[in-house]
Amino acid sequence: MEKISEYREIARMLKDGKTVVKKTRITKERCLEESLSGGFTLVICGGGHISYSLCNLAKMLGYQVWIIDDREEFANEERFPQADHVYCMGFEEAFDKVIFPESAWYVIVTRGHQNDYECLKKVMERKSSYVGMIGSKGKVRTTLERLKKDGVTKEQQEQIHAPIGLPIGANTPEEITVSIMAEMIQEKSKLGYTDLPKEMIEWLLNKKQPMVMTTIVGKKGSVEEQEDAFSIGCMCTLRQLEIHEALNRYFGGAMKACTRHIVGTQFRNGATVGGSIFGRFGFSDILTCLLALDTYVELYHAGVIALSEFVEMPRDNDILVRIIIKKDGRKIAYRSHREAATDFPVIACAVANKDDQWYVSVGARSGKAKLQVRQAQIENAETFTKKVIAGYTFSSNMRGSEVYRRHLAEVYTKRAVEEILAKNSEKGA
Repeated sequence: MEKISEYREIARMLKDGKTVVKKTRITKERCLEESLSGGFTLVICGGGHISYSLCNLAKMLGYQVWIIDDREEFANEERFPQADHVYCMGFEEAFDKVIFPESAWYVIVTRGHQNDYECLKKVMERKSSYVGMIGSKGKVRTTLERLKKDGVTKEQQEQIHAPIGLPIGANTPEEITVSIMAEMIQEKSKLGYTDLPKEMIEWLLNKKQPMVMTTIVGKKGSVEEQEDAFSIGCMCTLRQLEIHEALNRYFGGAMKACTRHIVGTQFRNGATVGGSIFGRFGFSDILTCLLALDTYVELYHAGVIALSEFVEMPRDNDILVRIIIKKDGRKIAYRSHREAATDFPVIACAVANKDDQWYVSVGARSGKAKLQVRQAQIENAETFTKKVIAGYTFSSNMRGSEVYRRHLAEVYTKRAVEEILAKNSEKGA
């Protein structure tokens, strides 16, 4: 487990536009290396028609966009309202005075050959992730010859994308913009960076509790239905879990119930089940739900372990491979309470039943989820619930007091029990 100070240092570097190489020792012989990025910055030299379209499309794709032009009518916030920074100054002056993020992306689309040359020469003096310049083959050849005389090596010149963009027959500024962004996406995929969103970086900067940053090996993100179990790859997204037909059919919609309120759809399309389980966060809806089922985790070193056992294990550098949910015929119901939509739950409750065996999991206490197993023939849901909840401890934080949480736990656990009893009654009828 990395120290809090180490996370903050990583977050600070990412916020400053730097890339961070995170290394994880697996064995004495094997080490995983992951390049982390705090997002990508696109510096557009020139404020013309292509720049205007490029700024809008780049923002849609998550880039920070910086604009440089020496003309007031082209370099202003009214023309580029979406840009993060707009500099109205000479190009050489901008590169001398402005501190651009490390490994920024540069697109050179100025109004003249001399300006293009000045920008390209300055970019060649610094580290970059991508350099592209618009122009005809003749213009490109002339510019490269000038750069050679100025000491720019052949290896450096080979990093320049000129003429810029993929050859898709683009003519209009909008079409040229598409060809440029397509080429940038192609190059981005080659870098192998893990791009952390701004919100996560700010969260890391402000976090005051111990954390674990995990590296997931292999993109086994699918859900495989087997005869006796569901096998969920660690890279399966929360959204995949939410909408998986077979999982929700077998478990009565519990997967959808425990994921649908987590932040927003965009977040659930990126966040993984593996990250949620390995983190063992106290507020985890998914952990709470899966604890009530016959669930196991497969770890790279430790092998297959019951989820209830894994929750209590100390954090280490082992790697989560997959999650296994056995098809043992349990009926399950999930309930949670939030003070505001997309917020962390104030309380999370999952109840499962098979024959006379009851499995009750309560999370967001504010401690991590804990499982209780009770054998009972329930005649009164309220009495049963009070006995179970009495076995849990609760604490206070900004989202709710200890008393409030205990009350909510009783209410929502009772409702989950009643739902299962109703299902069993329908089945018996």
